[in-house]
Amino acid sequence: MDLREKFSRRPRLWLYSVLLVLVVGLGVSLLAWVRLSGGSVNRSGYITISGGVKLAYDLTLPAASGRFPVALEYDHYTVGSDNGASQAGSDAGDLLAAGFAVLGVHQPGSGCSGGVNNIMNVNEWGRAGAQVVEWAARQPWSTGHVGMFGSSWTGVTQLGIASFRPKGLDAITPFYVAADFYRDVFYLGGVYESAFANFYAAGLVKVDAQAAHARIARRDRQCARDFRTHVPLNRKYSIARNMPAHPFDDSYWQATPASRLSGIDVPILGCQSWQDGVAGSRPMELYENTFDPRTTWFIGMNGPHGICEITQPLTMMVKFFKHYVAGVNNGWQNTPHVTILHDVSGGNTSPASWAWTSTYNSWSGLIRPVTLYFQPDSSLAAGPPAGAAGRSSFSGPHPSQSGRWTSAPAPGSSVSYTTPPLASTVDFFGPGSVNLWLSSTARDTGIEVIISEVRPDGMQQYVQAGWLDMAQRKLAPPGPGPRQSSPLRPYQTHLPADRQPLTPGKPVYARVELFPFEHVFRKGSSIRITIDSAAGRVESTGLWALTGPRTPFTDTIYAGPSHLSQAVLGLLPAATAKAPLPACGTIAGEPCRRNTVPVPVGRLTLPGASSGP
Repeated sequence: MDLREKFSRRPRLWLYSVLLVLVVGLGVSLLAWVRLSGGSVNRSGYITISGGVKLAYDLTLPAASGRFPVALEYDHYTVGSDNGASQAGSDAGDLLAAGFAVLGVHQPGSGCSGGVNNIMNVNEWGRAGAQVVEWAARQPWSTGHVGMFGSSWTGVTQLGIASFRPKGLDAITPFYVAADFYRDVFYLGGVYESAFANFYAAGLVKVDAQAAHARIARRDRQCARDFRTHVPLNRKYSIARNMPAHPFDDSYWQATPASRLSGIDVPILGCQSWQDGVAGSRPMELYENTFDPRTTWFIGMNGPHGICEITQPLTMMVKFFKHYVAGVNNGWQNTPHVTILHDVSGGNTSPASWAWTSTYNSWSGLIRPVTLYFQPDSSLAAGPPAGAAGRSSFSGPHPSQSGRWTSAPAPGSSVSYTTPPLASTVDFFGPGSVNLWLSSTARDTGIEVIISEVRPDGMQQYVQAGWLDMAQRKLAPPGPGPRQSSPLRPYQTHLPADRQPLTPGKPVYARVELFPFEHVFRKGSSIRITIDSAAGRVESTGLWALTGPRTPFTDTIYAGPSHLSQAVLGLLPAATAKAPLPACGTIAGEPCRRNTVPVPVGRLTLPGASSGP
């Protein structure tokens, strides 16, 4: 859903201008065939769906003759008329090179497409996209087999469209998506995430105009008519306007893709990055708990939004498409269902690389919950505290540390609990739950929890965070399924009737979700849990910024036999590091700062941890 990342995959706008001048100067019709570099063929036109709405498309065919399996990307923020196939090394470019027809389509109400762009209603854009799939399967250049690809919003649209089970759709490859828009992106633990909502809403307006004007410059009257019509209609659906008016999980949020996921019956290959400050990493649980495990594959890695589009995931995507869409017997069915890339570095100004890869054949029994207990002396231990209770307090709101990790926190703005150095290496994977006994001087307070690694070299490495509006701590009952709480993942109801204001000074129990992550804590390092304010910019690697409760507060964390505060983490038993401890600051999405808080003495041994290095 990050427009800036999306645009970085597209050719520069001056290239469009040159092509447009050539096309118009030669008098080539909008629907004519145009030869591009490498012998591929490009075509632009419109698809008419129900109600007479016309959706703009761009098609690139391989140079060979015949029919081709189709790779479809369905979006609302492509600049110009490019579908990405002209860019070697991109997902679209790799699919074209592999022999797929690459089809890019603007969803209703975007670019040159008619209709309105209500991104909150999957029944509108998803149903329209299902008609696009069936149109593509019927074309004379198509084998009748369609797969969908794309990342961010174009990954989200795959989930929505697949839920309608259109004829001809064989597989989808959604990279870094969101499905539960409320919890995944815009209300993190019930705390409003304002920055990205405003950025995205403004970006859609800007890109909508850029995409339309590129075709209007080619004298496309259909585009001009539809653009002028949908611009004022879209204002009603602006998320910047509507989301602040819906702070609870009410009817406004009920038509997102999460409402239809059970309808998906095609194979899925997905990828999520842990420190994604746009779409988030919460959707990892879909691959574990929602989608059919027999036909679902997952890739996970550290890093920001966009980092999935590196060599190994793209290579796997092409092989997956060849098997399920092109019908090639290439052994894909033997691919392990879970792939983790460890210690990914680079990805912004330098090529991304990773230290090693782990694969697992199944999610079943993969992760074992491990509990670390807060101790009265601010340490973390494998057993509950005994004896006298302890309290630690911090004040706020102060800027969230996850968004300014390399800067020293303000004195008194957080508390932390730290393990002694680890006796052996441990690998944690999946969501976590930080279960706190907390009191506040305010009726409501927004908190952030952070897990970090305190390294033997004296540096503290950020790993992951989670957030909660304390008045919205009411949990759904435990049980299986994505809308239930589990030991590793609290699921708050976020309903107005369930709001529970705090009584100043009275301790309450609340569970805060640590968003899913994977991290190898090396032998000799310590695990630290930090609690601070949910306020201001968060996620150093992303676009999020939280607008939490603004009333000044002092929050107190309790640790003692009658107030068992805990961190529950998902251990990968017997997993170990297959590379040395990397230099601090080199791991994507995991910034470092100097550690200034003492580490407890002794050694911590966790049951099930690796006995290796």
